[in-house]
Amino acid sequence: MLAYNHEQFIGEALDSVLMQRVDFPYTIVVGEDCSTDQTRAVVEGYRQRYPDRIKPIYQSHNVGPGANLKICLSACQAPYIACLDGDDYWTDPCKLAKQVAWLDANPDFSLCAHYVEVLKDDEQAVSLLPPFTAQTEYTFPELFAKLIPPTCSVVLRNSLPALPAWLFETYPIDLPMFVLYAEVGKVKLLPEPMSRYRHHTGSTWSNQPYEGNRQKLFAMYRLLEAHYAPTPHRREVQQVLSKLYLTAADEYAQWGMPAHATPLLRDAVRLWPAYTPHHAKSLLGVTVRWLKSHAAHSRPLVEAAASA
Repeated sequence: MLAYNHEQFIGEALDSVLMQRVDFPYTIVVGEDCSTDQTRAVVEGYRQRYPDRIKPIYQSHNVGPGANLKICLSACQAPYIACLDGDDYWTDPCKLAKQVAWLDANPDFSLCAHYVEVLKDDEQAVSLLPPFTAQTEYTFPELFAKLIPPTCSVVLRNSLPALPAWLFETYPIDLPMFVLYAEVGKVKLLPEPMSRYRHHTGSTWSNQPYEGNRQKLFAMYRLLEAHYAPTPHRREVQQVLSKLYLTAADEYAQWGMPAHATPLLRDAVRLWPAYTPHHAKSLLGVTVRWLKSHAAHSRPLVEAAASA
């Protein structure tokens, strides 16, 4: 459990783990990243009440989510790792039991997730993540082509001997980490909501500017691309990423933002060797719309310069 300035929420997060009905032992590892509020005091209060269950890691200074996660993962020695941020919480007391039972019975799966209710600041559930789908099992690279499992829904099989250093330097961290786990096993999506994800003003992701988050995602995708470039997964990863780049470039072009579309279209063209005929047709269509957008939005500048 990663915690930073979660004083208002972390008690509910910890309670939701402590209420789990299981027939196996577990430890709650809490990485408290030198919060500026009373998060650490709340965590310490729980540690004193549940010294056999709660293992806090108090950072001496703010190390950031990447380093905090790396330190917490190194402290996790159990066969499974359940993910939860300090501002979210679980709602089903049998959540852990259900997911661990699935992974126990299906050793070819490395990750088990489920649906999550999204809460706004007024604590009203407004939607489900991911959007409902009939598909319940995913392979690599379907995970990041079709499914982004919410962090508070995920239980991982603790099977990877090491994670790449770049992972802890990017943000968001959770999606590429889940992709790495999907490389060594399939992914199960259970059909019921068992957690709640808060979309609140203090969130380090959901309340940040849309464009800034999008640029972080593109940077993360390029790191994934570089990671898999020398592997047998290179072509399928490039195909997925080319579609993501094209979709985003097309949106920018249709929004009248050709300058934002240009680097993404360039990335898509760079991945040309991985294209299928369908991808090639999409590339052509997006390029045409980008040219039209570029012409439409450069014309006023030319006309203004001429009139001057």
